[in-house]
Amino acid sequence: MGSAATSINIPVTGMHCAACVGRVQGALDHTPGVSSAVVNLMTNTATVAYDPATTAPAALVAAIETTGYGASIPAADQTPAEEQSKQDDARRDEYEDYRRKGVTSLVIGLTLMFVPMLFPMSVTMHSPVLAYAELAVTSVVMLWAGRLFYTRAWMAFRHHSADMNTLIAVGTGSAYLFSFVATVAPQLFTSHGVEPALYYEAVVVIIALILIG
Repeated sequence: MGSAATSINIPVTGMHCAACVGRVQGALDHTPGVSSAVVNLMTNTATVAYDPATTAPAALVAAIETTGYGASIPAADQTPAEEQSKQDDARRDEYEDYRRKGVTSLVIGLTLMFVPMLFPMSVTMHSPVLAYAELAVTSVVMLWAGRLFYTRAWMAFRHHSADMNTLIAVGTGSAYLFSFVATVAPQLFTSHGVEPALYYEAVVVIIALILIG
C-alpha cells in the first residue's frame, strides 16, 4: 500500500498557450505515482499530488522537462508568496523584453514595407542590392526577436508535438525560405515565367505582431 499523497507546486517555464499546458499535463498524468496534476498557465506552475513511495519531486521535474519546458524544485526556504513574487518578476522582465523586441521589429517591418514604395517598381523588383539588404535585416530580426519561436518549435518537434510556436515558425520560415531563394537564385523563378517576389516584410511584421500581442 502506498503512503499518503504529498502535494508540491512546481514552477514551469516556457508555457505560452493551451497546447503547452496540455503537453505538461499529459506528461505528469502518465508519471507513475501521480494521483493528480493541475497545470496553471497564469501562474506557470504545476500542482502535483503524488505518492512519495513511488516517485519523487526530481522525477516530476524530469517528466516536465521531457516535454521541452523548464521546471525546478521549489527552494525549501522559500514561502509560496516569495516563489510567486519571483515568478511575477520573471514574467515582468519577459513582458518588457517582448515589448522592446516587438516594437523594434514592427518599426523595421514597416520600413521594409514602405521604403521600396519610394522607388519605381522596376527598381524594387530587380534590385539585388535592395533584396540582399532586406535579407540581411530580416535574418537579424529572426535571430534576435524571433529566436524563441524557432527554438521552442524545434523542441516541440523533437518531442513529436506541435504548438503555437510551430505555427509561427512554419509560417514565417516558409516566407523567409521562399524569399531567400528568390533573392539568391531569382532565375529559378524567371525561367518559368514567375516573378521572384519577396516577403521579408511579412516575416518581420508577423514576428512583431505576435510579440506585441
